[in-house]
Amino acid sequence: MKDKIFSNLIFERFSIYYRCLNKMISDNNQKEFTDSNELSYLLNIDPSLIRRDLSLIGKIGKRGMGYSINALKSGIENILGKNKIWKLALIGIGNLGRAILRYILNNTSSNYSVVKLYDNDPAKIGISIEGIDIKNFDTINKHIDFNIGLITVPADSAQAIADKLVDCNIKAIMNFAPIKLSLPNDIFYREVDLIKELDILTGMLNFNNAIQKSS
Repeated sequence: MKDKIFSNLIFERFSIYYRCLNKMISDNNQKEFTDSNELSYLLNIDPSLIRRDLSLIGKIGKRGMGYSINALKSGIENILGKNKIWKLALIGIGNLGRAILRYILNNTSSNYSVVKLYDNDPAKIGISIEGIDIKNFDTINKHIDFNIGLITVPADSAQAIADKLVDCNIKAIMNFAPIKLSLPNDIFYREVDLIKELDILTGMLNFNNAIQKSS
């Protein structure tokens, strides 16, 4: 497995599988096995793709029985790093930043911990939220102790913040600002753009409506 190069889509599907397995366990803790056909039915993913994905974990299936749910869950936990705590820094404590902070803090079963809060508003700096003091952007330096930076600042400030994180050797950035960031190739990057996602939805709706009118 260590020699494999995984795509973003594979990690996305592993996250989906992981949630599904957790639901199986919570719904029926006596259930021991599942298979690609059951997962395909529950998740609407092609069973051959599921089998190919799960083969990356190793030989965990049993002929005629399928996959041990607990062994499968453990294998996915190893791939997704669910067996360790990931430290997060939230940069930008406006309405969006506070909503994300509440969401992470309320999800007590997750392995993500917000350890740093940053903003450049003098009225916010020094305020403590859930025991974490909001610090100035300028205090982000190479001695920081977090793994992932979450950027929730306005678009015109996002690139400067990202550059600062890169300078501090942060290798994983999630950007909520409505702007495409320019980052080195060795940075793991995810972008969460609500307007873009809504544009995709309205585009699909609009296209579908146009087809129905023309038929």
